[in-house]
Amino acid sequence: MAAGTPVITTDAEPMSEFIQNGINGFLTSGNITTYPNINVPAIDVDIIDLKNKMEMITNEFFYNSLARKSRTIAIEKYDLEKNKKFFLEFLKEDLQ
Repeated sequence: MAAGTPVITTDAEPMSEFIQNGINGFLTSGNITTYPNINVPAIDVDIIDLKNKMEMITNEFFYNSLARKSRTIAIEKYDLEKNKKFFLEFLKEDLQ
């Protein structure tokens, strides 16, 4: 996002918390599932939905719009200095 690159990810947390569908990337649907011998849940992505989102993101108009918004959101929400101050204040309150 910070590089101004639109993202395609699943609509599952935590990634769905960062991507606003159609604004700074696309969310694709899928089902959370588990597999033997794998300790974390996996997502079986809807491949038709993923294909459609990939085709949309290759559209120059969509790509440029998503890229600009992706960079803007990264700067506004995930600025290191702003988040560092928030985190330090959080720690101060939590440790008191």
